[in-house]
Amino acid sequence: YDNTDSPYSHAPLFQIRQPSASMEHLLASIHANHTTPRPHFLYASSHRITMDNLHNSHSQSHSQHGQNHEWGASPKSSTQPQPKDTQYHLHSASGLVDETLARSYHALHNIYSVGLRLSTIYGPWGDPRDDIYSLAEHAVSTWHNTTDPQLLFDSPDNVQTDNYLYVQDAVDSIIAAMQYRQEHDIPALFDIVSPQTFSLSTASNIMNQYKLTNTANDATTIDRKLKRSKYIQNENVNHNNNPNNEPLLLANTQNTQQYLNWTSQTSFHEGIMKLLAWHLDKAHPYGPPLQSHQTDDDASSFSETGNDFLSRHNAPLCAPDDKLCLQTTHVFPCASECAPASSSVCNPSAFDTVRDIVVDVTDGCDIAVLSQSLGQDVTDIARPMEFIEETTTAGLLPCNVFFVPKESQIVKTVISMVPPAAFQKIGIEGELLDITAPTEEQMDQLNGRLVHKGWILVWMDNAMTPLSHADSNLLKLSPGRFLHPNVKYAMYLEPYFASSPNIEDITFLVSEMSRKKSSNSHNKKLTWRDDTKSRRATLLTAQLETSTDPSHHTSLYDATKLMTKDMGGDPNKKEKGPSPTRQQRMFYERIISVVNKADLRSTFEPVRRYEIKNYNYIKSGWLLHDMTLNKARHLRCEWYEEHSRWESNLDQLTFAHIMASGELERKFVLDEPDDNVLAAMPKETDAHEWHELLYEGEAAEYEREHYKRKSLEDDVENHEELEDTLEDGEKDSTVRFCARVMSGDVIREERKLWTHIQNSRNKQKKAKK
Repeated sequence: YDNTDSPYSHAPLFQIRQPSASMEHLLASIHANHTTPRPHFLYASSHRITMDNLHNSHSQSHSQHGQNHEWGASPKSSTQPQPKDTQYHLHSASGLVDETLARSYHALHNIYSVGLRLSTIYGPWGDPRDDIYSLAEHAVSTWHNTTDPQLLFDSPDNVQTDNYLYVQDAVDSIIAAMQYRQEHDIPALFDIVSPQTFSLSTASNIMNQYKLTNTANDATTIDRKLKRSKYIQNENVNHNNNPNNEPLLLANTQNTQQYLNWTSQTSFHEGIMKLLAWHLDKAHPYGPPLQSHQTDDDASSFSETGNDFLSRHNAPLCAPDDKLCLQTTHVFPCASECAPASSSVCNPSAFDTVRDIVVDVTDGCDIAVLSQSLGQDVTDIARPMEFIEETTTAGLLPCNVFFVPKESQIVKTVISMVPPAAFQKIGIEGELLDITAPTEEQMDQLNGRLVHKGWILVWMDNAMTPLSHADSNLLKLSPGRFLHPNVKYAMYLEPYFASSPNIEDITFLVSEMSRKKSSNSHNKKLTWRDDTKSRRATLLTAQLETSTDPSHHTSLYDATKLMTKDMGGDPNKKEKGPSPTRQQRMFYERIISVVNKADLRSTFEPVRRYEIKNYNYIKSGWLLHDMTLNKARHLRCEWYEEHSRWESNLDQLTFAHIMASGELERKFVLDEPDDNVLAAMPKETDAHEWHELLYEGEAAEYEREHYKRKSLEDDVENHEELEDTLEDGEKDSTVRFCARVMSGDVIREERKLWTHIQNSRNKQKKAKK
């Protein structure tokens, strides 16, 4: 946000003065550091300095023949510089000032430095204002548009060539330069460029070619491990043959390769292919929607992941255990709904052998109730469930599935209790079945067929030992791939949960998964309800009871103890060493202290903080998932991914972070009132218990529009124009998807209301009969 009243915010040379001041501060700090040896100082400059020098030399040769041109303008262009040209020259001038400062500090204080004249960098995690980034994003947004595949048409700006360097090559050059040292500590400059130049029009044609064809002409395999190890072995490389101790300028790729042992490894075609794959995964990080999902967002036409795209063009994929290649990409279990079905980059799971069995068991069910007791010998099920074989009056048919180890005592006990006549129903002859020692084939036939205390038993191989962290949370946080596409809801119950819900409890919770907008929002009997919006919950759970005083904020430290106690653990037990839970909690506390700093914030910027509030803390003894929405799967996968990275025992702590970070992002994207305004608003209803989630395209749209803003006044005008274009009905008819965390008071009030409505309906049915 800009201060439009300040005369300095849009000063002509602000883009030169600001980075040069930072450069001088760094050099001055090195000069003030009297330790030996001094730090190795490496800085980035601009390859456009070299291009401008060559261009100015070319312009001077033309001026000798009576042809005069503006500074930096090509002979064929107009004398009036274009805005983009001006931006390029400012960037070039800023780099030239940095180089001058580096040489000056060497002359005055003998400070050694290495400068890299980097060409235009493109690739994943780029600047949304970058042309290549925007082209790739647009290509992905129109991925299946084959009627008009052209991304852009040729124009004077698009046919101008530039040198593009893939981001991984830029990183490799920095690693190489960090290990370069001249013999006499003379400042060095290197041009870091790719062998060829391309135009935006060429980039557009390459993207169209990749979209519409199945083979790539220029895709190569790169062994990054060998490439990086080559630089690591070349520590303190010394190739200096400069007897006059002159500042060394290596302005060609041959000398750069000789001194740094570096060359660009990624061709432009290959870099564009990797960028498109990254944008595909960025738009839909967890792959296409499952078969059962409704098209609640713009994912309806999406069917290809980044790995699918790379495979289609015969490009190499990362191995699941190659962290260097994967970088920040998380690898899910193959049985998880978060791993695309076509993906080969996934980890095997202990549930792989029973997934198809559970899908078959849940066929015909509306809601699946899941629980597990794995990693130990199970003798019995403590909490029985009500087994229902016919659809209830509410139109729900539940299926209760309990997962146990195959070798546990309960499996043997339940098999021994089944009469021989029952085995014949499922195709096993009684006399052929040895109750004491059934064969492996017979065990497989019985798996998912036996009911004990209302639970359908599913046993797993090699599950007597503790499961991996990813597998132990798979059923709870990512159950989508285990269920038949007809299943609408999935309810997970923790083994430590106090009681089992009956069919009325389940029906009530399902009814709380949505709420329609009501015109009678001022009903005095429903004071806790907020009916100003139509909402649909992707997830439903209970709020952790932290304090009787609503105004009292519970810290992460105290909340962690309450979560541990709720799970049946000892909150006062001190763990030896840095436990994953403690590291996770301290990291989230650090986020609060860093993100909420106001030192560098403009006074014109709205106050929006990262805050984990009391209503973000949950009791995850039971969870109710909506299995029909892709947005619900996206939330589950986001939760599952974050929790798997930490490998802690408190998924409630991870959920609190997901809600807090999502709330912060939503405030910016939807331009909600800032925190000071929200704090003054009364919280007399349950509106804060509905954590609104962003639609698939809202965050991307905000990212594109954010960089186009000029001032806060422009934001207000644009918002007012948008409001004017919407009809009154459009403003209020949108259903917002939410994660709902119900407090104990609201659950009790809603249950009373639901019971009253059910009793009234039953009386009306009896009266009609």
